[in-house]
Amino acid sequence: MPSLAVRGRGLRPIGAIALAVAAASWVGCAPLPASAPRADGAQLGRCSVGASHDRPFVTEWPATERSRLEGKVASGLVVVSYSGCEMQVLDRCRAGGAYRFVATSVATDGFAITSDDELYAKLPLGAASLEGELARSGKLALRYAVVGQYEAGDADPARLALTGECSRATHVVTGYAVGAFALTSGTKESVGGGVSVPTIGVGAKRSQSEETVRSSGGLDACKPAAAGSGPPEGCRTPIQLFLAALPGRASASVSAQAAGAGAAGAGAAAEVLPSLRGILYLGGGVVGGGPIAASSAGAWAGPSGSGALGLRYRVTDDLEWQLRGSAGIVGDLAASRALIPLGLDTSLRIRPKSWSFYAGGGGGGSLTIIPSDVPYVLWRGLVETGFVLGATERWDVGVRGGAGSTFTKSLPALYDASFVVGYAFH
Repeated sequence: MPSLAVRGRGLRPIGAIALAVAAASWVGCAPLPASAPRADGAQLGRCSVGASHDRPFVTEWPATERSRLEGKVASGLVVVSYSGCEMQVLDRCRAGGAYRFVATSVATDGFAITSDDELYAKLPLGAASLEGELARSGKLALRYAVVGQYEAGDADPARLALTGECSRATHVVTGYAVGAFALTSGTKESVGGGVSVPTIGVGAKRSQSEETVRSSGGLDACKPAAAGSGPPEGCRTPIQLFLAALPGRASASVSAQAAGAGAAGAGAAAEVLPSLRGILYLGGGVVGGGPIAASSAGAWAGPSGSGALGLRYRVTDDLEWQLRGSAGIVGDLAASRALIPLGLDTSLRIRPKSWSFYAGGGGGGSLTIIPSDVPYVLWRGLVETGFVLGATERWDVGVRGGAGSTFTKSLPALYDASFVVGYAFH
């Protein structure tokens, strides 16, 4: 019978980076710009997906680019040209408005990067220039502190009056978080929340093999800002931007980027997709079993159909976890009646990131409603195999099979097999 799944990956502007994991079904059975990226198909494929990211980190930007940003904010709202993995501050494009500093409690966070896909998803602005360092050291880690953010108030991109050379404008910076950071490579220490990043600050242990790739300010300087004042000295570096698309401009830029990716060889590399996704399944097959209480029939078999909704989570580059909830209908041909199973199951699937094929297994249970009879509870084990298809891995086509029994033993054995088609969303 069928089931359902999903997957996802993302960033947060301030605070800890949350990692959500879940999935559901019954079965009868986390970007952005870089300065000068490579023009190969693999990179363009990643960048075309990253183009939808509206809260990019700018810690990987060269110091000169961050300085241009800081200098521009004094004269009004900052307008940028942003497409895929490239973002450029438009010095000669002006927009009215001003930024106001809003202090927050000091927040520290960090994350580690161990693959090119993670690099393009989390730090796209500098991904091209950091690929070599990641390949050499095997790991990059970012640790940062935030003391507040500059906000543009009620700035409405649809009402902004742009003046100057703005033909390439796609987004306006509606705010940005400030603080201090350190981007390192090599050996790291373990930090709370299950994320391994270098430990920076007073009394911190630092490995001899760890190297600082980029940094600005000092984490120890990030103290709560006094009321009515700006961020403290040593803790004023832009960490993350908050962007708003200019109507009619950003979509055209993203379309052009996607077209470029296709021309260069779309699909040449794994795209940066969310780790957690919802999925809807429909399926049909056959179910069979032994005697059911109050049924005069012996062994029986019948057709089945079901729908399922759930989540698929990418645990690692090679492993997916699904949780699915489902409802269906089974025809008990021997007793000339229909059974209605309501179920929940979970499974682990092996699928290397460069493959579309998967295989896995798991288990679960269901409550089966029998008209004019007593419902029964079924437990079962399951196996599944199939293919994830499409450039954005929307489609899941496969087969599932399982076997189990009821807790009461009134149904000594039950088996099932089904063909399923799923559609992922996020």
